[in-house]
Amino acid sequence: MNYLESIAASLDRGYPFIAVTTQDYPETVAALVGALQDRPVLHWDLPRGAVGLNELGVESSDAMNSSNEPATTTSKFEECLERALDLMPPRSVLIMDDVHLILDNQDRVIRAHYIQAIRNCREMFKSSERCLIFLCPSIQLPLELANDVEIIDVPLPDVVRINARTEELMEAAALPKPDDATKKRVADALLGLTAFAGENALVKSFRKTGIDFDDLMGRKKAYIRQIPCLSVPPSVSTFDQLGGLDAIKDYGRQIIAGKNKPRLVVLWDEVDKWIASLGDSNGINADALGQLLGAMEDNGWDGITLPGFAGTGKTEWAKALGNEAGGLFLQMDLGGAKGGIVGDSERMVRQAIAMLKAMGGEKVLFVATCNDMSIMQRKPELLRRLAYGVHFYDLPTADEQIPIWDLYIERFGIPDQTPPPCEGWTGAEIKKVCKLADEFGKPLAEVAAHITPVVTTMGDGVNALRDQAAKGSWISAKTGNPYTKRPPTANAVRKMKGIQ
Repeated sequence: MNYLESIAASLDRGYPFIAVTTQDYPETVAALVGALQDRPVLHWDLPRGAVGLNELGVESSDAMNSSNEPATTTSKFEECLERALDLMPPRSVLIMDDVHLILDNQDRVIRAHYIQAIRNCREMFKSSERCLIFLCPSIQLPLELANDVEIIDVPLPDVVRINARTEELMEAAALPKPDDATKKRVADALLGLTAFAGENALVKSFRKTGIDFDDLMGRKKAYIRQIPCLSVPPSVSTFDQLGGLDAIKDYGRQIIAGKNKPRLVVLWDEVDKWIASLGDSNGINADALGQLLGAMEDNGWDGITLPGFAGTGKTEWAKALGNEAGGLFLQMDLGGAKGGIVGDSERMVRQAIAMLKAMGGEKVLFVATCNDMSIMQRKPELLRRLAYGVHFYDLPTADEQIPIWDLYIERFGIPDQTPPPCEGWTGAEIKKVCKLADEFGKPLAEVAAHITPVVTTMGDGVNALRDQAAKGSWISAKTGNPYTKRPPTANAVRKMKGIQ
């Protein structure tokens, strides 16, 4: 049953209030008018008041408005409902825009006034088969109305609809009929966008020879960046470009070759820091976590946890996974969902989750990185959903650093020279030295003298994290086996004994 059939069924059962969550108001209104031709259909917004949308609806709006300018009579929300209660005929439907903003009014008396205006309609609307349909991008109903309103979601365009529209638009532009491969690429690019946004992006990417897919994906990424929780970081990495980490790279290839090859890889970076903020007094972060966990459960989304030292390649592995899977790589920051109006933050999170679902379907994989697993363990319900395991990124050994040095020396065109001593350095620090050596035209050793590695800044935290990994039997990203703490190096032993 599609959403229009669900709405029609609810109307036939006498539901007086329906909240329809949609990302495209005009398209949804047009679809409702087409599906409800046997009912008077009216549409209300603040600038225009209540206006009839079909012949029966025009008769109803004429009855509700005392002049030829509906906005002079019915633009005020509560007055419109009062007149609808008395003057709208049986089986009428009044579609109302952005009621969620009205119900979020921070003046409690005004808010109560709006809630009561809606509730006063319930019994008479039910008995006369009339209905208020509230259009909103997402909604969190006040407790006073939570049991009275049915919520129906309008899905974003799916592959079938995108394919059909692609054929229509390309034919209208006198372009060759798209083959299956072209339609798949277009669908991958447009999933998650409204029909209006997707069609605009597609048409603007048309060229005389066909479709400019780089331009199309660029437009898709621009739309994604409008959602505060999501971003599209630069991502060109492949597993072959990562030095070391053989086991976790092999595991990534197994994920890609599996039956649930991810269509969308979502990096959730430094999750431990975000979880530590869950005690916020307004409950926004706790609500966000609840929404995400519910979506992961409902859609069968999986994830993997990557604890370890900063700069050891966790983020680059996630980027490489997204690239090699052939899908899209996004970064999620739930802490970025901070709105200035009550309810804004919750709507931002719900909008982000809706886009993830539209783009990835059931094939979304979360990569959660962290530096302190003890904080992650406060939320076992989250770890349970990150079912691909806990893989620990230790500091690379001297032998493991060799391919990393080779990789970046070649990438930055460093003249042949011996790398400086760098016990405990991360891949990110080695990359930084090579980049600066190329930029300054200086030897590696001279540049390295200005770098303070994470192994130094963390101090005792290095051993603490390794102890945690060994006790928790996390999987080593290097070996693919349960992690065992490595013995201290000779230099470390000398430092512990105070020998310089």
